[in-house]
Amino acid sequence: MSSFPNSCCFPESLSFPFSSASWEDKPDMTLVVALAGEDDIVVAADSLHSVGFPGNRFRDTSAKKILTSGNYVVGFAGSPKGICTFQLTEPSFEGKLLQDAGKLSMAMDKMVSVAPSGVQPSRFLLCGFEKSRPRIYRWEWNGEEIQLNDCNLAPRLMVRDGISAIGQEGHGGYLMYSHAYSKNLSLEERVFLAYLCIHEVAEHDHDVSIPIDVSIVKQGRVIELDRTKLAGLTKKCVSFRKRLSSEISRGARGIKLEELVAANQPNPCM
Repeated sequence: MSSFPNSCCFPESLSFPFSSASWEDKPDMTLVVALAGEDDIVVAADSLHSVGFPGNRFRDTSAKKILTSGNYVVGFAGSPKGICTFQLTEPSFEGKLLQDAGKLSMAMDKMVSVAPSGVQPSRFLLCGFEKSRPRIYRWEWNGEEIQLNDCNLAPRLMVRDGISAIGQEGHGGYLMYSHAYSKNLSLEERVFLAYLCIHEVAEHDHDVSIPIDVSIVKQGRVIELDRTKLAGLTKKCVSFRKRLSSEISRGARGIKLEELVAANQPNPCM
């Protein structure tokens, strides 16, 4: 059964008005990252959220964008109304990831009755175990009715390479460090890599922010790490960036620009 709280994870005093205005130019204020290993999945997310429009937004870092539901972790990006609607729906999972992914997709279809066209898309990650193997499902709801025949859509939603992200997954900070991912990384290494990806994006993009939440999906259970204690990894991220800078300096040693100049070009060192 779902272990979602009875109320929305955002402050009750805030309203989440749907608007018929276009959201095409509004980027997601989120980065959720999932990194699978041989026996677990690390899921991490930033905590910034906002309502309203540019110039008239409320921003804080109280949002929880990865939620535990039984033995699964669900990650959200896009419209905050999607999280609230999903919590109110609270589909009853049966512990079978493929079928439950289909149920979750169908639950999203219920948004159609309350969301007019032009609503900001909602993106989802569902992380759990299937046949004793870690699995990540990813999909997007954009306000259009989902056509499903039982759970036939679910297999096409499965992430095959063990790594996925939603929200600001196209950001250079995430793309640069995500190339370091391998299923052979230890659990500790994947926790740090997930944290590092989000921290780096937060350093360069005001639509993503620390603190960062991290959960670990094991077979039969979910372990939530302490947000306050995780803050100590920030210093490790800063130290890592400094070491990267020193590696650039090391890589530049021995380069002789005069030997690389095209014909008939002046010496750049003079």
